[in-house]
Amino acid sequence: MRNIIAPWLVMLVTLYGCEKGSQSKCGVDINESKEVKNSSILFIGTSHTFYNDLPNLVSAIGKSLGDSVYTEMSAPGGFDFERHFKLNETIDKLNSRQWDFIVLQESGWRCAFDRTQAQIRIYPFADSLKMVIRKSNPNAKLVLYMTNGYTQGVNTFGDTAWCRLDPKVCNFEGMLDRIKANYIQLGEQLKAEIAPCGLVWKELRSRNSNLVLHEPDGIHPNLTASYTNALTIYSVIRKKRMLGVFFPSAISNTQAHLIQETVSQMLFDCNPSWINL
Repeated sequence: MRNIIAPWLVMLVTLYGCEKGSQSKCGVDINESKEVKNSSILFIGTSHTFYNDLPNLVSAIGKSLGDSVYTEMSAPGGFDFERHFKLNETIDKLNSRQWDFIVLQESGWRCAFDRTQAQIRIYPFADSLKMVIRKSNPNAKLVLYMTNGYTQGVNTFGDTAWCRLDPKVCNFEGMLDRIKANYIQLGEQLKAEIAPCGLVWKELRSRNSNLVLHEPDGIHPNLTASYTNALTIYSVIRKKRMLGVFFPSAISNTQAHLIQETVSQMLFDCNPSWINL
């Protein structure tokens, strides 16, 4: 009898954890409230944030739900946590108001570092940035915007020496695996939720191999990808399925439906669970 009952118990625990558990186990808990949401969101990042005006896409998605979403960003190209915590533009924006949410995005290529390098060049400065944030915004909720792998990994920007020393990060999936590991560590360290945008890209590519998400440079998101990122981020913030919401006119109905369904299924139904991708 024990051998028969045990698998059912395991299954029940797994299902319950998927529906009610923490994000690190499976997905985002849905907010069942029908109330309109008014929120302010500050984005601190790099070109992965300012490409296609990601904050404005988030605002447009919110507006289509009836929400009022105010956004600003501090996102100089090529920046990182190491410089953001002492950048006047970032500090000024943090001091400009009490933000409801602050979306943090570390340098895309830095997050391909292995754990040893990350402990020196990422994690300490993430703590420094959080300390600056908490001085002016003690109650803001932190969300980490996980970026994407590059088409040829770090070799996309010609770092052949890095590839020779660390071949794992020399393709899209290997680089993304390293980015994922660093963002999971940052999520635990900063007590922040993770918007797993890069992993949504991976799932979209598996569902439609013809879907183009990178700009021609093989690094940055095109409009379709930035919309995917915006949808993922606002889903995590709003804790609501983003189905039938705004999408840019340059994106086809078919593509928008695929993106919305994929984000919804990954974040809320664990189908698949991004933590296991």
